[in-house]
Order: sequence, then structure tokens, then C-alpha cells
Amino acid sequence: MKKLLIILAVVFTAQFGFSQKTTFKQDLIKLLEITEYSMDSYQSELLLMIDESKHEDFKKDFAVFKEDYYIRSAEVFQEEFSQAEIRELTSLVEKAKKSRNDTLLQYSDVGKKLREKQSILREKLSHIGKDYEYLLSKYIDKSKYMELEVEAVEVESGSYGGSGQGTGSGTGRR
Repeated sequence: MKKLLIILAVVFTAQFGFSQKTTFKQDLIKLLEITEYSMDSYQSELLLMIDESKHEDFKKDFAVFKEDYYIRSAEVFQEEFSQAEIRELTSLVEKAKKSRNDTLLQYSDVGKKLREKQSILREKLSHIGKDYEYLLSKYIDKSKYMELEVEAVEVESGSYGGSGQGTGSGTGRR
């Protein structure tokens, strides 16, 4: 009987620990999404640079990458922040967006901690960027990428779309 109780205790402890990680990951994903670091927004932009014949393969690979990104990010953030702090950050960001008051996050203790930890987080997450670059290198159509960059420069300078501003010829070339 004692063995059964010990086994149940171990199983419940393991299950509780796993569910906490899942919850932490879910909370982190919510934070990333409201701070515009959502992988879904990146996917939409990237599809513009990928030949349509490769879209389905890219979406499959990107889904795998995205899951890995969130798992690895959660591991890194969990080393620096508690789940309660991630939830507090999420709440503060939501309130700041609604009230258009950036100081809510800036002057909070958890906001200050986030600023202090940014370089550590960036360093720990940098290896994920290399995986991201590799994934993109398999799919990005270089000519589409260049066209989008030129269009962005023209829009920023006001020379795109015949607005009468700027000196661009509208050819998409510099």
C-alpha cells in the first residue's frame, strides 16, 4: 500500500510540474503575441517572400520551428522569471496598450527586471535566430525579398505610389 501511495505521489508531482511548464509556456506565448513577437505575424510576412509553390512545405516547417521556438523561449524565460511575473508583464502590457500609457510597464518592478534581463535574454535566445535563418534560407526567394525591401524604402521615402512626393521613378529600382 505504501508503494502505491509513493508511486501516486510521484506521478502527481510529475504531472503537476509538467502542467506548470505548459502553463508557463502558454503564458509566455500570450505575452509574446501581445508584444508583437508572435511567430504567426512573422509567418504572414515571410510568405510574401516565398515562391507560392513552396508555401505548404514552408508552413509545415515553420509550424515545427514555431513550436520549438516557444519551448526554447519558455525554458530561457523560466530561468529568469516566475510564472507570476510573466502574467504580471502580460497584464501590464495589456493595460498599457489600452490606456496608451507606456509608463505602466516602465516603472513597475517587473518591468524594471525585464529591462535588466534583456541582454541576458537576447544572448540566451540568439541561438534560435541561427535556426530561423537556416529555415529561411531554404525557402526565401531572393528576388521577392529584394522587391519587398525596395517597396518598403520607397513607401518610407514617399516616392512610391505616385503620391507626388519624393523623386522616385516608380520602377522599383534605386
